[in-house]
Amino acid sequence: MKIASEKERKAAIDKAQSELDFWKGVADELTKRNGTTAENVAKQADTADEAPTANEAATDVAPTDEGTGDTTTTTTPTTDTETATATDEATTTTDEADKATTDSQGNPINADGTLKLEKIELIDELTDDDFLKPSRNVELPKLPKKVDDAIGANGKPVIIKKNIFTRNAQRHNELSADDSRKILESALYNPDLYGQNQKAKRPYNWVVINTKDKDGNNRLVLIELSPEKGNAEIVHWHYIDNRGLEKIKRQAEREGGQLLILPSKSEEAGALSSRTVDLSSEAKDTTPEGEKQETVDNTVDSDKANAQQTEAEPHIHRMAM
Repeated sequence: MKIASEKERKAAIDKAQSELDFWKGVADELTKRNGTTAENVAKQADTADEAPTANEAATDVAPTDEGTGDTTTTTTPTTDTETATATDEATTTTDEADKATTDSQGNPINADGTLKLEKIELIDELTDDDFLKPSRNVELPKLPKKVDDAIGANGKPVIIKKNIFTRNAQRHNELSADDSRKILESALYNPDLYGQNQKAKRPYNWVVINTKDKDGNNRLVLIELSPEKGNAEIVHWHYIDNRGLEKIKRQAEREGGQLLILPSKSEEAGALSSRTVDLSSEAKDTTPEGEKQETVDNTVDSDKANAQQTEAEPHIHRMAM
């Protein structure tokens, strides 16, 4: 066996120490990079000539082996610390911006915190996206005076908030956008019936109903008229059948509310609205001889009613519960 000379042993030790120093340097560099934060990114940029940046590959060359002349090259992986930090900060900024422009229900608001409303002049200006993929609050056309007076809206703007568009689509997914437009148009601007069917539980809620169309549909819109709010807010809208209409009548009876008939222009012209109407199927005819008997719309199980006293309040048919 050949025994290494003192010179060879010393050369081997020096080489080993050199390699050890090299790998320690690599380890230190990796530790430093993995510990990079947003706070010292600027400092690292200032020392770019001394150490590689987080987005550059670090290539280090090991000492040449004296015996073979081989050169060992080591490439360290880059890290995504800076990129991840920047992404997180951008996401946080976007989330904060979204919160600043919407209320707790996700409805768009102005800088002063009030609802951001987009006013339309016709119901037909409500788009399909308003009902299917809502993104805005909408102020609807002004109610007719007789409807406003009947429900006591006092001229408040009638609005639908974005979250109400969303909720109505979820709860009444059988409605198309066209259905919704027709219901809102007919019930809000040409109702036959109106009143409070849950006066005790929800004293500020009013229903307006347009009874059967040519397809046999009754159309209903529920409106909230809270004295604490500056707008008349739509709560929901949908079709109801005759049984649903009868249920509304019973609810009104239980809670001390009223379901009233809003006369048409022809009825007003004929002064027919001075009569009180009883929806009960057992109502008896108490009209004076020769006076024509009226038949109430058959939407409430074809109930018939007779015209009664002529002392009722003007322009309203009152439905006895």
